[in-house]
This record gives sequence, structure tokens and C-alpha cells, in this order.
Amino acid sequence: MGRILDIRDKVMKILETKREKDMIGSSLEAKIVMFSPDGKVAAFLKENEGLLPGLFKVSQACVSEKEEADMDEAEGASLKISVRPAEGKKCPRCWNFSETVGQDKEFPELCERCYTVMSKRRGK
Repeated sequence: MGRILDIRDKVMKILETKREKDMIGSSLEAKIVMFSPDGKVAAFLKENEGLLPGLFKVSQACVSEKEEADMDEAEGASLKISVRPAEGKKCPRCWNFSETVGQDKEFPELCERCYTVMSKRRGK
């Protein structure tokens, strides 16, 4: 848990820098892309990839197989991070950006996660 919180601190600092430069507004407008040449760090990130968006308070987070030109060093040479605009449209229920917004016919304005919740509430 300490390792993931340390990574979170580094991501939050980079997010704040990008916000100060007006590259993003809210952190939910961001997608985090991470790369590590260290196999142990990369495996750790990959194992926890599903937790990362919630932990970083961003709409999307992923682990890249290769280093990309726009990445900032976050932890010496063992972790590099890129902040980009999140992909998709903003869900008015959860405020996350998602490419699934608009795919459901009954709830076209919601993302997949939110329309699943709404469907369950309606007993479907």
C-alpha cells in the first residue's frame, strides 16, 4: 500500500503542474499514462491498473509498454508519467470522461458504469 501511495503522490504533483499550466482543469479531465523500464514496477502497476483512476481521481489511467516523448520523470528512471486530456465525453452523473457515454439507448447521456447502476435501480 505504501508503494501505491508514493506513486499517487507523484502523480498528484504532476497533475497539479499541468493544472497550473492550464493543460487540464479538473483532474477528472485527465488521462494518466505511465511507463516503467523496471519490470517489477511495471508489473506492480499493471496488477493494480483497475484501481488507478479512482486512486488518482482521474477519468482514465493506463500502463504503457513503451516510453513516450511527453512523459515526465516521476521517480528517477523507474517511473515516467504523461498527463493527457481524457478520452470520450463527460458523464453528467459521475463527471468522469468515458468513451462509453452515448452507447446505451435507455440512458444515452451516461457512461457504462452509471447506466449499469441505473438499470439495476430500475430492476433490469
